[in-house]
Amino acid sequence: MINKLYSLCFWAILIGAFFLRVVPARDNNFYFTMDAGNDAVHVRELLERGQFPVLGPVTGLDGIYAGPGWFYFIAIGYWLFGGHPFGAVFMMIMLNLLLTAILMRRINHEVSPLAAIVVGAGLQMSWRFYDASRYGFNPFPLVF
Repeated sequence: MINKLYSLCFWAILIGAFFLRVVPARDNNFYFTMDAGNDAVHVRELLERGQFPVLGPVTGLDGIYAGPGWFYFIAIGYWLFGGHPFGAVFMMIMLNLLLTAILMRRINHEVSPLAAIVVGAGLQMSWRFYDASRYGFNPFPLVF
């Protein structure tokens, strides 16, 4: 019985969080900054011209770059949505939900189902966690 209740709550949290993030963003209600535009240009070069970037986004330190994995990651979303900037936001939402699911499963096995539900619901209702998934900006995977 507890296992069924845990599964129901687990999926309710993830599905509810998905709709809570996707519904406002689908009407172009998300941030699109210069950094997101720069990322979009790099992804366009990757998808349309086949130019695979070797360096990732610029960091705050001169001459230091992040790896190109960020561009490859958001390229999936841009490809799914035909180049629309919502693709990067969608990938951040999916990363947010995936990491919450992994954390909830781990807490369920190591602590208790109730603790997993409380942590998962708490994360998905946290304003900072919600706000971090509202736009695709390369430092935000660090939040997760």
